Amino acid sequence: MKSSSGYIYPSTLFLSLICLTVIGHSSCAFISELEASKLTRDFYFRQNLLQNGALIAIHSITNGDGLVMTHQFEHGSVQISITQEKDMSHVQLSAFSESGYTSSASFLFDTNERKIIQWKEP
Repeated sequence: MKSSSGYIYPSTLFLSLICLTVIGHSSCAFISELEASKLTRDFYFRQNLLQNGALIAIHSITNGDGLVMTHQFEHGSVQISITQEKDMSHVQLSAFSESGYTSSASFLFDTNERKIIQWKEP
């Protein structure tokens, strides 16, 4: 154990480097997990907007209301465009979330049977 005073500084630097590496890795994992949770939350908000838009469009078709409309909700807005034929209605929905993401869907609605025949999301 002669001249052991020179080993403390390099070992301290090595241990601090290991601690900083672990902290950096943990913070990167936390940030990516937080971003994934925000994207998941926004995805479900847009899906909810599309469902609400479909319900409003079906209600509008059965009542004979307007063919192009926009509805504002708490977490975004939905734009509805309805094209009516004999016994079918083609509806296009566009959902805009408050964070700037957009989703769209279209469906065919049979007015005689009052059923959604086809649902498409690109």
